[in-house]
Amino acid sequence: VDWPNATLHDQRSGVTIAPGRLTVLAAAQPDTTAAIADRLGRYLPRDSEPVSEDLGEVSGRRARAAARAERQARRARLVSRDEHTARAPWQVTADDIDLSDLPLDEVREHVLVSDAASQVFAGTLQELIDPHGRMSREQAERVIRVAAAEDVHLTFADGWQGRIDERGRGLSGGQRQRLVLARALGIDPDVLILVEPTSAVDAHTEAAIATRLAEYRRGRTTVVVSASPLLLRTADRVVFIEDGEVSAVGTHEDLAEHHLGYRRTVLRAFDEEPSDV
Repeated sequence: VDWPNATLHDQRSGVTIAPGRLTVLAAAQPDTTAAIADRLGRYLPRDSEPVSEDLGEVSGRRARAAARAERQARRARLVSRDEHTARAPWQVTADDIDLSDLPLDEVREHVLVSDAASQVFAGTLQELIDPHGRMSREQAERVIRVAAAEDVHLTFADGWQGRIDERGRGLSGGQRQRLVLARALGIDPDVLILVEPTSAVDAHTEAAIATRLAEYRRGRTTVVVSASPLLLRTADRVVFIEDGEVSAVGTHEDLAEHHLGYRRTVLRAFDEEPSDV
């Protein structure tokens, strides 16, 4: 697969990702587009909770043994299901090749999915932004700026060597989100998929990120999952999803003018009459 120029297609939803362009996926149900993002990155669906190790208030030797057995059986069922899903055709193609026919390491090397679940580990700010030690200081400062995280950098008295606690404790939700975005940008994959990258920031910061992201990733395949008009306005192509499938494709301006479902989702225009549906 020629990843920088590859066309991705999700057969279940009908979403097609054109190479070298910024595509924003929007839907009334955010879980729908997040699931598409996971499929594009060849990640198993997140439709079940992990099996808890907590036996709760179960008391008595036999009852606790039965609870442990049920827990183990549930875990085995989930493992079996995931193994079956991983072996089956993925129904997402890159240049007409199903992702299941490609080595997983290859997909991981070229396609990056970054979302709210992305982890922040203990270490220095430099290690967070550049975990593989590949960027120059200039490159690191650039991705910090694209993510509008300059103020976060300045909060550390030790600068790049400032310490970050496990899971980003001590950072606000918006600060953590911007640093995760900067890290994803620094990895610079051929296909970058960002799930709700600005959900925890204010409108002014979001506007700055939207403009800078579009410029920074110009000419490279980028997918953003968001219903934010600020991000949608910068997209080369907007794909609107309804009931799990593509409902409309176009620019933000075209869809806002002609598609009632899009207006209702993005602009909250519940009282408007459709001009063309």
